[in-house]
Amino acid sequence: MIISSGFLSYELRKTELIRNWDIVSDVFYQLPASKYGAFIVVMGIVWVIFFNAAGLYDENVNRKFINQMSKIVVASTAGIAAVVIFLFFKREFLFSSRFIVLSAWALTICMVFLGRVLIRIVRRIFLHYYITAIPIIVIGNDRTTNHFIEQVNKQRQWGYRIVDQVVTLDQLKKKIAHINPQEVIVTDINYSKEKVNQFLTFCQNHHIDFKYAPDNFSAQLHNIEMEDIAGFPFLEIKRTPLEGWGKVKKRIADVIMSIVALIIFLIPGSIIVVIIRLTSPGEIFVKLVRVGEGGKLFKIYKFRSMVKDAHVMKKYLLKYNERTGPLFKIKKDPRITTFGRFLRRFSLDEIPNFYNVLLGNMSIVGPRPHEPEEVAQYHVHFKKLLTIKPGITGIAQISGRSNLNFDEEARLDLYYIENWNIKLDISIILKTPIAVFIRNDGAV
Repeated sequence: MIISSGFLSYELRKTELIRNWDIVSDVFYQLPASKYGAFIVVMGIVWVIFFNAAGLYDENVNRKFINQMSKIVVASTAGIAAVVIFLFFKREFLFSSRFIVLSAWALTICMVFLGRVLIRIVRRIFLHYYITAIPIIVIGNDRTTNHFIEQVNKQRQWGYRIVDQVVTLDQLKKKIAHINPQEVIVTDINYSKEKVNQFLTFCQNHHIDFKYAPDNFSAQLHNIEMEDIAGFPFLEIKRTPLEGWGKVKKRIADVIMSIVALIIFLIPGSIIVVIIRLTSPGEIFVKLVRVGEGGKLFKIYKFRSMVKDAHVMKKYLLKYNERTGPLFKIKKDPRITTFGRFLRRFSLDEIPNFYNVLLGNMSIVGPRPHEPEEVAQYHVHFKKLLTIKPGITGIAQISGRSNLNFDEEARLDLYYIENWNIKLDISIILKTPIAVFIRNDGAV
C-alpha cells in the first residue's frame, strides 16, 4: 500500500490539473522513474518501521480498530517527515514538487486504512464460520460467566470460540487431555486468589494463555504511582485519569459535542415535542432527580415518555422488578405511553440530556445516572461511581444495555473510571448507535 501510494502520486503528478497547480514541474521530471522507484522502495521500508513502532502490526490490533486511524496518521506523518529530512541532506534526490510529497502522505493514509478495512471484513467473514477463531475454555458458573458466554457466542467478530466450560481445576485437567485450547479464561470474580493462582500455574505449565476477570480492587492496580515517604515505598492508587488536564479535556469535548448534538437534533426534537403534545396529556419535558458527581443531586431533562404522575405508580410496581440490585426495570411497564415506547426504543427521550451536558452536571460518556433511592442501596465499593459525572452513554450501555445486572454494570463503569482516555470515549460514542439499534434487552 505504501509503495503503491508513492507510484500513484508520481503518475498523478503528470496530469494537466496537477501540473497547473504545482508551480515547479520541470524540476520533478529530472528524477527518472527508475531512480524514483528505488527511492520509494527504500522509503517504504522506513515507513514499515514507523508502522511497527506505532503498534500497527500488533497481534491484537484488529480488536482495537478505533485506534488504528490515529496510529496510521501518526506513523505516516513520521514517515513523510523522514522523506523530507532525507531530501534535505541528499540534494541529488531533490525535487520541488509539493504535490508529490503531500499526495504520497494522504494516499498512504487512505490506502492503508482502506486495506485494513478490507482485511477486517474478510476476517469477520472467516470468524462467522469460526475460521481462525481462538479456541478457549471458560472457567466459572456464575451469572457473569453465563453472560460472557452468551455474548461471545453472539459476537463472533471478537475472534473466540468457546470449546468448553469448567468449574474446577480437576475438570480443566480432564478437558485438556482431549481438547487443545489456546486460552483459558476465568470469568467468575468470586474465585479466591489461591484458586486463580492454581489455574494460572497449570496453564503456564501446559503453555496455554491465561486470562481472568479481576475483582474491583485488582482492576485498579494498573493505575498506580510509586512514592517514597520517609524511606518507605508506598503505592498510591489514583482515583481516575479524569483529574487535572484529563478533566479539562473531557469538559471541552463535552461542550463541543453537546452543542453540535443540540443543533443536529433541533428539527427531530421539535417534531417529538409536537407528537408528545398531541398523543398524551402532561408536560413535554420531565425533570428527574439524579445523583451526580460527588453525590450532588441534579435534575436531568428528558422528553416525557410516561403517563402523568408515573412516579406515584412506581411503589405499586416494585414487586414486578426484573433486575437484581438497586435498579428498577420491567419490560412492559404500564406507565410508558405508546409513543414513549418508541422514544425509549431508540433512546430519543434522552435528547434533552445534551442540555444537561452543556450545564455541566452530565457528560457525554460516563456511568449511568441513578436515582437517590438507588444510590442509597450501593455497596460501599460502588460509591466510586460518583467520582465523575454521569453520562448519556457509557461502557455499560454498549455492553448489554439493560440486560446487565447492577454488579456487572457497576464493574464496567468502574473500569471506565479507572481507564479513561479520549480514545475510549470516542470508541463508546461510535458504538452507541449500534447498541441502540441492535438491542437485546427485550424492549418493544
